[in-house]
Order: sequence, then C-alpha cells, then structure tokens
Amino acid sequence: MSYELRKILGNRYVMLLLALAVAVNAALFYRRCTEDLGGFTRADVRAEYAHLDTLEQEYDALLNGIYGEDVGITQVPDEDLRRYALLSTVRDEVETTKNYPEYLRGLCAETEAKLRLGLFSADPFAERTLEKGLAAYSALLGVRLEPSFPDGVEVLLDWRLTDLLLLLFAAVSGLVLLTGERSAGLMVLLRPTRRGHGAQAFHARTEGSEALAESVQVALNAAVNPGNEKSRKVIDKSVYLMKNISCPAVLVECGFLSNAEEAARLREADYQRKLAVTVAAGFLAGLAGGQAAA
Repeated sequence: MSYELRKILGNRYVMLLLALAVAVNAALFYRRCTEDLGGFTRADVRAEYAHLDTLEQEYDALLNGIYGEDVGITQVPDEDLRRYALLSTVRDEVETTKNYPEYLRGLCAETEAKLRLGLFSADPFAERTLEKGLAAYSALLGVRLEPSFPDGVEVLLDWRLTDLLLLLFAAVSGLVLLTGERSAGLMVLLRPTRRGHGAQAFHARTEGSEALAESVQVALNAAVNPGNEKSRKVIDKSVYLMKNISCPAVLVECGFLSNAEEAARLREADYQRKLAVTVAAGFLAGLAGGQAAA
C-alpha cells in the first residue's frame, strides 16, 4: 500500500486534481457559512444556540411587536424583521430535534404496517430490508437529542462539482496505478484489430520493451504467421496506456476482425490457446534474454 500511495502522491497531475477538489470544496463551504440567509448567516444561527433558554420569550416578544394590533408592518424596523427571521430559523431547527422521537415512532408504525400487510412478501430482499430497518428504528426509540448547533459532519447532497472532482481523482489515481508499474514490472496487452491479417507485436518506448517485443514477434511469426512474417513496431503515441508507463510493455494485435477467415479463427478456443501459448513463449524467452525458437 505504501508504494501505491507514493506513486499517487508523486504524480503532479493527480495532486493538482486533489488540490483543486479541496480548494473548490473549501470555497463552497465558506460560501455556505457566510451566505446571506435573509439578513443573517450560519454564524449568527450558531450564536443563537447559546441562548436557547430565552429563545421562546424573545420570539414571542418580536412576534407581538411585528403583528400586534396597533403595529403596521411598515412601522417595524428592518433589524426586528431580520431578528425575527433568525429566531424563526433557530426555532424550526430546535423543533425538528425535539420532534425526532415522534418522527421515529412514525417510521416504526409505517414499517410495521407494510410488514403486516405483506406488501413486499413477494420480494424476500425488500422484506428483509424492512425488517432490518424496523430493528434499527426501534433501537433508536430511547435516544433523546439535545438541541445544539451541528458542529460535526454535515452531508451536503447538492454539491455535484466536488463529487465530480473527487470521482475524477479516484479514476485518475487508479489509472496512474495501472500504468505506473514498478520499474521492474512488465506489461503485455492483447487485442484484435480491424485491417490486414496476422499477429503483430507493438512495444512502448520504455527500456526493455523493444527486445521483449522482438522475442514475441519471432514466436508469432513461427507459430501463427507462416508466409506472412511481420516485424515488431513501436506503438503510436496516441495510445495513452502505453505512453504513460515506466516499465517494459508490449501490445500484441492477435489478428484482424475485417478478415473473415482470421475472425473465424479468433473465435476458436484452440486458436486462442495457441495464441496465448505463443505469446507466453516469446515473453518468457525475452525475459531470459533470448528469442523463442522458430
């Protein structure tokens, strides 16, 4: 695992992507904490949690001051309206916390009703899921939540941009690990292609790839290319996987799908086995420093 971590952390593109994800996430979080919610911010909401014991009295006083019989809405100071909106927000959050036991009891009753009516009896997986959910809800019935500002982890489901960046980070990290083999590692890829006929070996520009491809090509010419000998070639730079590796690497084109006769052979188990044995023989001969016997 330490090697894989070093490989990821040592790639500047991966680290730039991770830094971008962290920076965007930090910017969005800062914006959420400081955005105007109608005359107040989340920081103001947090401050009000320190005065929950007087929340209802102040709320009622503001309510009477704003909607009293002798008060017109145009006479209410803007500060009082902002204060009322702030206290209403805190009050709603506190009420949600206080109503949590009732919410749980409702979930339990709904789940029990579904099980009792047998709505999901035809689907054993769904029925087991309901039973497990009911057990989890029931275990939480004795839990009483204390109103407090959510200082812990908050899941924000609408941040699609950071989700995308983190997904790209994971995908690129996996690609780096796949292509960035240990310096002593080897890679052999097999693929059918669409023009001509016969099998051919292509090699990366890394040290050791050319000799390995030569050995594989000699084996292919002897076993599956009689009268149609081919030479190994360097792989085109447009192939990302072969361009971004540091180990010896060979790509073998097993045949041509546009050639009806060859396409039929490629579907035969015996021919597939012959190709596999031939490539393995050339590969092993190349590792030994020689060439497969013609």
